[in-house]
Amino acid sequence: MGVPEGRAPPSLCGAVRGRSPALSELRSRSRRSFPVMEPRQADVSIPLQSSGWGAAAPGPRSEPQPRDYVLWSVFNVLLWSALGGLGCCGFPALVYSVKARDCKVSGDLEGARRHSHRARVVNIVCSVAVAVVWVIFIVIAATFVSRFRDT
Repeated sequence: MGVPEGRAPPSLCGAVRGRSPALSELRSRSRRSFPVMEPRQADVSIPLQSSGWGAAAPGPRSEPQPRDYVLWSVFNVLLWSALGGLGCCGFPALVYSVKARDCKVSGDLEGARRHSHRARVVNIVCSVAVAVVWVIFIVIAATFVSRFRDT
């Protein structure tokens, strides 16, 4: 090949060091050839009527994510536990709520909707039952207090 070891071929030496006449010609041309860009005003369309606060942006509508009701279920378990350790009455709602959350996280929206609906129904039943039991407890406590005052 005729190139001594440790040295680059002569045609590349100038380009590597940045002293090649072709490279310097290219650099000087590139500095001159770019036109000056003037800023232009962008075309903007503004709707005449606002869509209101909290309105979704136009586009394809997606179905809302199902709710999981975990907080409501925990609240029901705690209320039932306050009624003499009957937390097991609110436990099924918590199980369905956790299943709904797991399905939602894994992407199974149909399973999440199904478990969410069951959790909501069980939470409604538990909340009504807790309210009825608390009212009965308050009525019984009030009758005992009134009987002891009369005697």
